[in-house]
Amino acid sequence: LMAIKALRGDLERTKSGQQEQREGLRMTNSNLQALSDEIAKANTVSGMIDQRLTEAYTSLKSTRQNLAETNTVALRIHEDHKNTKAQLAATREGVKKCAIRVKQVHESLENTITKLHNNIEQSHKTAAGLVQARDMLDKTKMQVTGLNEAHDMVSATTMSLQARLE
Repeated sequence: LMAIKALRGDLERTKSGQQEQREGLRMTNSNLQALSDEIAKANTVSGMIDQRLTEAYTSLKSTRQNLAETNTVALRIHEDHKNTKAQLAATREGVKKCAIRVKQVHESLENTITKLHNNIEQSHKTAAGLVQARDMLDKTKMQVTGLNEAHDMVSATTMSLQARLE
């Protein structure tokens, strides 16, 4: 009986051990299931990250190409700017030369205007002198005409006296 009691005690301990092992297996299965769920979530997140990385890589590639194109345009704009600056400097030099020439022409015109004004004044004086000379000439002509008439009368009188004297 003791042996049966011992066997029953062993059986109870074995059942209890099995129960504990079942409980441990259930916990392990539960933990494995939670770990499996976590791994599935991690795989999903990893897939999403991989997709985002692929999209980021594609975007980066596109951005690099756009940057290269922008750089080419910027270089072209820089070259155009240098050419424009050179043309602007040449144009400024041309404008300076033109301004100097305009100033010379202006001074020449001022001198010409002054000379023309002096010539006009001289012409007016000459015209006034000519009018005065003409008036004097007309006066002299009238005097000569009067003297000629007087001479003709004196000649006629002298001839008539000479004819009487003879």
